[in-house]
Amino acid sequence: MKKLLLFCFLTGYLTVFAQTELVFVYFTDKPNKAAFYANPLSELSQKSLSRRTALGIPLNDQDAPIEQSYLQNLQNLGFVVTDYSKWLNGAAVNATPAQKTLLQAQSYVLSVESFARNSSTTVKTAPGKWKDDAGINKTLTNFNYGSGAGQIDQVNIRPLHLAGYTGTGVSIAVIDAGFPTVNTGTAFARLWTNNHIKASYDFVTKTGDIYNTSLSTHGSVVLGVIGGYLQNVFVGAAPDADFLSLPQ
Repeated sequence: MKKLLLFCFLTGYLTVFAQTELVFVYFTDKPNKAAFYANPLSELSQKSLSRRTALGIPLNDQDAPIEQSYLQNLQNLGFVVTDYSKWLNGAAVNATPAQKTLLQAQSYVLSVESFARNSSTTVKTAPGKWKDDAGINKTLTNFNYGSGAGQIDQVNIRPLHLAGYTGTGVSIAVIDAGFPTVNTGTAFARLWTNNHIKASYDFVTKTGDIYNTSLSTHGSVVLGVIGGYLQNVFVGAAPDADFLSLPQ
């Protein structure tokens, strides 16, 4: 009898546990967005604002910060906020079907969607208004690409480099699995010397430990293809760009 009761208990527990899934809770609004519009630099850098002005991209509600009281409300209901996004205006939590119903009933919740089924999200892009940035000091550049010549010629980057477009003034976020040896490898020394590594953060572990040798080297390879530089040996596609290294 005890074995039967234990079996029934475990079966019921596993059934409930299996029904828990990661969902995204979309919020209805951003009540304090007026403060952002009054001071955009509270969320965006001057470089970002200048770029958007040049491209004709106005500020919008997605730029405003997420409402912190909404996140606190989720925590008050017993949820652990796994992550949140100001762009999507919502937060990720683990929830059972009953908890999803509870979430949907909250006045500040617009909808609750499963990650597995949330495939309808579209990305909006601004109209093509690419302009030459007169503020970038372009220098005619003729690299000795070495073993990198194949990839450079494959996508016809050589003419851009000759015209002085080597990535100066451009910020590139490399989102990948890991970046071991980027902090010590000679192929990345030029990036560090010229202060082109601007930031790094692991959003999975919530730490800055992205150079650990136990991580995948794929991010290091990708970063090297773009920004690597070894004089007369290898030159990447944008060796003068600024980089943000972000493991996923």
